[in-house]
Amino acid sequence: MNIKDSLLTPILNACASVLPFAALQKITGQKVIFPTYHLVSDQNVPHVDNLYKIRNEKLFLDDLEFMLRHFNPITIDELLKWRNGQLRLDRPSFFLSFDDGLREVKDVIAPILLKKGIPAAFFINPAFTDNREMMYRNKASLLIDLFKKKKINFKRTFDTTRIEKENFIQKVKSIKYKERDILDKLALASEFSFSDYLKEKRPYLESEEVMELKKLGFHIGAHSLDHPLYEQISLEQQELQTLESIDFVINNDFSRLRTFAFPFTDYGVSAALFNKMYKEMRLDCSFGVAGIKHENYIFHFQRIPMEKSLDSARQIFAAEYIYYILKSPLGKNHIKRK
Repeated sequence: MNIKDSLLTPILNACASVLPFAALQKITGQKVIFPTYHLVSDQNVPHVDNLYKIRNEKLFLDDLEFMLRHFNPITIDELLKWRNGQLRLDRPSFFLSFDDGLREVKDVIAPILLKKGIPAAFFINPAFTDNREMMYRNKASLLIDLFKKKKINFKRTFDTTRIEKENFIQKVKSIKYKERDILDKLALASEFSFSDYLKEKRPYLESEEVMELKKLGFHIGAHSLDHPLYEQISLEQQELQTLESIDFVINNDFSRLRTFAFPFTDYGVSAALFNKMYKEMRLDCSFGVAGIKHENYIFHFQRIPMEKSLDSARQIFAAEYIYYILKSPLGKNHIKRK
C-alpha cells in the first residue's frame, strides 16, 4: 500500500468533498482523463466479490452522468489524433475502458453506454476468452467465497497446502501468479471444480460476443495472455505475454489497432519492454493504472482505477486532481522508466 492509499486518503477525500471541482479541473490542466473499471453488477459475483468494489448500475450511471456534465467522451481514434496533434479538444475529455473481458461488459455495460452514446475500450485476455481458463485472482475470490460459506475442507486443505483456517483469506489473497497451482490444489481438496464453474456461469466473453461488441463500435484491445503481475515475471515473459495477446486481437479481427493495457499495473516495468512495445511490436498506444501521471512514452496513458472504493466519480476524480496538485512542486507527476 502506498502513501496515497494509506496516510493521505482521508485528507484527500476531505478536500475533494469541499473544493470546487471546476477549479481543480482548471488548475491541473488535464485535457483527457482515463477512468477504468472491470464490471458493473447489481448481483453478487463470487469470482470478483472478494477482489475489489463492484459498482452497481445506479452508481455507475451516476458516474457517467457526472462525467458527461464535466467532460466529453472520446473514441480511441480521437485519442490518438489528439496525441498526434491532429485533433484539438475544446473541452476536457474522458476515455473510458474496462479490463478482463468479463461477461457483464456485454450484458450490463455495453447497453448502458450505447444508450448514452459513450464510446469505450474493452481489454481482453486470450486465455479467458471463450471461458477456456479462469484468471488466478478470480479463482482466489471463489475460494474465499467458499470459505465464507463454510465449504472448505480444512483437513484436506492443510494436508495439501499447509494453509490453515485462521489465515485462509489472507493467504489465498497473497498467492502470486507463479504460485497459482496452489489455488487448484485448494479447490481439489474441497471438491470444487473451476472447470464446472466456467461451463455453468460463463464468466468471460465468448469470441462471438467480442466481435459483436466490435461491430457496435467499441474498441477491443489486449490485456496479456493470462493476467500476470508484470513486475513478478521476466522480461522475456513480459514480451511474450504482450505480443501474443496483441496478435490474438489482431488475428481474430477484433481490432485494426495494436493497443495494450497492462494487467494489474505497469509499476516496475522497464524501459526495455516499452522500447520493444513501440519499436518491434508497433503498438499504437498502451495503458497503465497509476492515476494522473505523465510518461516519457507519449502514447502510454495512465488511467484512474474506479473500484478501490464506492466513492462517487466526483470524489475519485477530485482526489486525483488534488494529489496531482500536491505532487507538482515536487516533480512527482512524471514516471521515469529505467
